[in-house]
Amino acid sequence: MKASCNKILCSVFFLMFAGHSYSLNKNPASVGYIDHDIDNLRQQTTLTAGPGINITNNVISQTPNYAIGDVVHGGVVFWLDDTTRHGLIVAKNNVTGSGVAAVCNVGTCPNTITTATGIGVGLSNTRVIISMQLASNQPSTAPFNFAPMLALRYTDPSSHISDWFLPSLQELLELYAQVTLVNQTLTNIGGRIIDLTQSYWSSSADGNVQNVWAVNFSNGSPVSTNQATRLGLLAVTQF
Repeated sequence: MKASCNKILCSVFFLMFAGHSYSLNKNPASVGYIDHDIDNLRQQTTLTAGPGINITNNVISQTPNYAIGDVVHGGVVFWLDDTTRHGLIVAKNNVTGSGVAAVCNVGTCPNTITTATGIGVGLSNTRVIISMQLASNQPSTAPFNFAPMLALRYTDPSSHISDWFLPSLQELLELYAQVTLVNQTLTNIGGRIIDLTQSYWSSSADGNVQNVWAVNFSNGSPVSTNQATRLGLLAVTQF
């Protein structure tokens, strides 16, 4: 009978401590035993952040949803991705006036190779054009008042965003599509409205080595234009 009871007790203890690496001689009240259980709980716990939820240094925050026409980082939203948490903004104080700048305005214009036209390529297009321009002109005479450089150098005291750029053709067309709402917001915040009688440069070449796409904001038509022509420019950036 004694042997039978011991066997039963052993079976009970085995079930109680199944899954633990500790022997029956380990004191369940010991620090080591408790630490082991805590480690198991840590390994079994998974924290999942949903779309737009950020966990940084144990602080949970949520990126807000935006709408076209909202003011973000000193600019006005004109395009949003599917999450409505990221998109493109146009500068509050865009460069205005008739014939503001050319894509190339000094010396022999290099052949423009930035043929990408889609959403998300404006910044890379702008940087490539600037590199080509500076490489083709001596540093002492390098132009710093051409459209891509003016866009990249845009600053606004109310904004901490950098990397402003000349929009790609599709990005510029998206801005034209929302120009009425964008201009309403620009008026409300004391910005410079986009001139609907002006044509504005994109950063997308049309395949002709000297021509770059512009958009006529009186009707939204893309216009292939020699890069030495002086047109308007709108600085945009992504957030």
